Amino acid sequence: MNAQRRLFLIDGPSLVYRAFYALPESIATSTGEPTNAIFGFASMLVKIVTEYGVCPTVVAWDAGTSGRTETYPEYKAQRRSRPDLLREQWPAFEPLVDAFGYGWADLQWFTRSVLAQALTNGYCAIPIVAGPCPHPNACLNCAHFRTDATFLEVHRAELHETERVIAKADANGWVRQSEMNARKRTSLINIVTTLEASHG
Repeated sequence: MNAQRRLFLIDGPSLVYRAFYALPESIATSTGEPTNAIFGFASMLVKIVTEYGVCPTVVAWDAGTSGRTETYPEYKAQRRSRPDLLREQWPAFEPLVDAFGYGWADLQWFTRSVLAQALTNGYCAIPIVAGPCPHPNACLNCAHFRTDATFLEVHRAELHETERVIAKADANGWVRQSEMNARKRTSLINIVTTLEASHG
């Protein structure tokens, strides 16, 4: 049996803040430069290697504005600015990630390359960077398939078309095609029923 494949995706800023507040600010170099967040962040990266071995790892960082503040001025209104001691350490984190041999990316790259792949009737939870899907053309019965009420009309239309194909296959005596589409119809009925119930 093949070993389980792992891909670690790390929210860089979140982990850095967690490290900063978890360790005393007194941790510093011999010249007095603060290193508590650097030490804590590095320790967390080391823990991944210690517990899971060397695995593909990507650390995502904020890159520019997300547009949320322009849309909603109250966004982050109560959040304090970055502490000065952490601000001094900030330039060290991306080089630190490089030193571990890990990849790092801005959130635009993350959205483009790592998030679930869009399908016409939902999403594939296998990230693009993990390679091609091992179950092509079998999305409806795949454990990685995700969908929601946004795609309800698409599923209804697909169900209608599948029933038309089954009727034609039955009329022509195409047993295999009828059986294959019958399984697809069952999956679609389950999906539509579930989405209708959740959609109210």
